[in-house]
Amino acid sequence: MKNYLFFIAFLILVPVVQAQVITVSTTEFTNEELVTEVLINSPCAIVDNISTVTGTNFGLGNGIGYFENTNPNFPMQNGVILATGSVNDAPGPNTSNTFAGGGWPGDPQLFNYIQNLGIDPGLTSYNDATIMEFDFTPLTDSISFNFVFGSNEYGTFQCSFSDAFAFFLEDMVTGDVVNMALVPDTPGEVPISVTTIRDQTHNGSCSSENPEFFDVYYGTTGQPPASAPVNLNGLTVLMQAWQFVTPNNPYRMKLVVADRNDSSWDSAVFIEGGSFFIGSADLGEDLTIANGNAPCDDEEIILSVDTSPDSIITWFFNGDIIPDENGPELIVTVSGTYGVEIQNPDAPDCIITDEVIVEFITAPIVNLGDDILVCDNVFAILDATPLNINDLGGATYEWLFNGELIPGENEPTLEVTEVGDYTAEVTSDLGCLRSDTVSVIIVDYTVDLGDDAIVCEDTFEIIPTIEGINPADATYLWSTGETTPTITVSETGNYSVEVTFSDCVETDDINLTFAPQPLVDLGGDFYFCDELFATLDATPENINELGSVTYEWFFNGALIVGENNPTLEVTEIGDYAVEVTSDQECVGTDEISVFVANYSVDLGADVILCDGESYEIIPVIEGIDPSQASFLWSTGETSFSIVVTTSGNYSLDVIFFNCVESDTVSVNFRNIPEVNLGENTLKCAQEILTLNATPSNETSENVTYTWFFNGGVITGATSPTLDVTDAGIYAVEVNDDGCIGVDDIVVSFYANENCVITQGISPNNDGLNDCFDLLFLNDKSGPLELVILNRHGRVVFEQNNYVDEWCGQSDDGEALPVGNYFYVIKIQNEDPLTGYIYLNK
Repeated sequence: MKNYLFFIAFLILVPVVQAQVITVSTTEFTNEELVTEVLINSPCAIVDNISTVTGTNFGLGNGIGYFENTNPNFPMQNGVILATGSVNDAPGPNTSNTFAGGGWPGDPQLFNYIQNLGIDPGLTSYNDATIMEFDFTPLTDSISFNFVFGSNEYGTFQCSFSDAFAFFLEDMVTGDVVNMALVPDTPGEVPISVTTIRDQTHNGSCSSENPEFFDVYYGTTGQPPASAPVNLNGLTVLMQAWQFVTPNNPYRMKLVVADRNDSSWDSAVFIEGGSFFIGSADLGEDLTIANGNAPCDDEEIILSVDTSPDSIITWFFNGDIIPDENGPELIVTVSGTYGVEIQNPDAPDCIITDEVIVEFITAPIVNLGDDILVCDNVFAILDATPLNINDLGGATYEWLFNGELIPGENEPTLEVTEVGDYTAEVTSDLGCLRSDTVSVIIVDYTVDLGDDAIVCEDTFEIIPTIEGINPADATYLWSTGETTPTITVSETGNYSVEVTFSDCVETDDINLTFAPQPLVDLGGDFYFCDELFATLDATPENINELGSVTYEWFFNGALIVGENNPTLEVTEIGDYAVEVTSDQECVGTDEISVFVANYSVDLGADVILCDGESYEIIPVIEGIDPSQASFLWSTGETSFSIVVTTSGNYSLDVIFFNCVESDTVSVNFRNIPEVNLGENTLKCAQEILTLNATPSNETSENVTYTWFFNGGVITGATSPTLDVTDAGIYAVEVNDDGCIGVDDIVVSFYANENCVITQGISPNNDGLNDCFDLLFLNDKSGPLELVILNRHGRVVFEQNNYVDEWCGQSDDGEALPVGNYFYVIKIQNEDPLTGYIYLNK
């Protein structure tokens, strides 16, 4: 149990000192404004979903407020205070260990967090939890804010009794939660509290813990309580909560402070206004000669920023925009001041910037030259003086031989008397080290033109074999005066070459004897039709230029034992070869194949051409290459194919190596029968219509006729004419030896299909007998004239070229009354037809 009497006695002994104290307001800003306008106050964080919990939620004291400060000993001017009692009791001086208005619940998350760490075994509960939560979206890669923790537990209860607080940060994408309020530079996870940051000076019962982070104690062992700007026993130094974040990920921040196991001896967290830092563009420290970190001028520096992919990035060089550079990295090779500006399109007012000075040191340019090649004696002088020595303030030198330092060799030049690898390391006055290496090599190479040889060809290319160097790097001088890598010769003699490489010379020679090669020609391949017999002769064409020669014959790749003569009798099909060797071992060869000609000729099936004017007969030849054959047609033509225009039988002989294969085809040119059944027609139902399919063009005597009615064959109808009575579609197929002509006709009945003059009409638009239909008379007799008279003998309708226009109307279009009417039908060259017709409605 806490010793309250000790604290009262302490207060009696402390003299009253006038102090500058903080002021607190719970009305100047709403809790939402404390987050957006006091704590964050930045366009670079998108904030919403702000919520708070404190004593006012339970009808008790308000643990959330805004504070201002003018005391130089308190490290903040203003900000947000979160306390475990009424913040109205937070202003100094330090006169009370307990703020008014406590007694509300604690926070389960804070309790579980501390319990899981196992650092407070006496913890049974948290009370008076003041909580501020909000969602935000950072636009850069880190966040931080400044705070001071203060508690009345310092002093008397700092050994074991500590109120707790935490700044919980939750990544709402991954669900990961971290506490940002940790003791810096300590192993493991150590939350900030009275027991983890304390000074033994103020309570000798326990050791100090991270005392470098404890700032001030107001009491007998520290500063006078009357001088305290806040009503708390002890304060930490100004600390920073910092955490990496993922730009554009949504996060939830929870700031919470609570009393441990009771509601007295309160604590508070002061969070500096405007210190909620969401990160910045960080290009690092200046790279300058003065800082000792300037790069050498043959290096490149990569400046980079970590921001969201959608950010608008602008790079600057000496204050001017660098065109076309808008990525997160910039390669720098020139001294100057480089700046970057980053704007996120989701928060256009959020612009973060940084700049860095980059200076480049002039580096030595060292070039020892090409590798040194020597023939026998080794001596050379290497010079490592930088090519830009005048641009340097000075240089130092170190020489290495085969990777090992040569002691005492610190001059720009070095005399070389051994083969090996020499390296010069040159360091400028400002520390840029550059090196170059050169190898000293004894040239060791050989030239070989090969063994002396007898050449059986007309020409011979002498190609030297060179080992130890790249032949392309050498020069050549032949005994013929030529300077090419190879030479081609055609005469017997001795030939030599000098191969020069790096002033070193190697030579070789060769004796060549040119001898004639037997020229052998067995002729072309043989093809036999029936009897197989031939004689092959391998006697060289240049036999008079040769001495003695020998012959070897081969059949299908195998030596024919005993056949050593210049001729060979052939009685089998297969592959024959011969090797003729002169007395100087020059060999002439030739080979030939013997085949039986087995091939066929096909002109195809006989051809009937309907309405064709010409036809190309193309043979199909199998078993041989047609290009190696000759052709003889019955027409006398000798081409591969022929075009014919008249009917007849045509034959072809295909001749291949005196073998002949033949075939014949019949080509018959025919006309397609021209058939015309006439136009589609109307007829009376009882009338017989004769259709005639006789072709109008010339046909043979073998013409056949097939008639169809509505798509079906009319059985027995095979003559050129057909009598029809029924309406429908009639078609005919006329076949003249495979050449087919077709036609069809549609036969329909008149609307007045019985073709009788009606005795009455009823013009009521029902589609039946509406008008006086005389189409059948018009078709048969030509133009008609119709006269209609009423019962008084008066003409009421009259029309020339009549078909079916009278539907019970008068000449002026008026409907006539119901009744009997007399008609007169005048027909050209015939007597008029008369009668009565009844008009009904």
